[in-house]
Amino acid sequence: MPAFPLPLRSGDTEPVINLQELFTEIYDIASYDLKIDYRNWEVIPALSEADTIWANAWLRDRQLRD
Repeated sequence: MPAFPLPLRSGDTEPVINLQELFTEIYDIASYDLKIDYRNWEVIPALSEADTIWANAWLRDRQLRD
């Protein structure tokens, strides 16, 4: 996810918001990897065949899916 400047009032310095970093930090702090069972997780709407193959491989590489 791209980072973006957050517009503020005129003359204020715009902070850069890094959404990927923010989501990763929240995911780690909340221990979602321990709460979500990725072995039986189905995406709605369904992924394309190519994306399903990629997602399954990615999850297997991280030992989140058999």
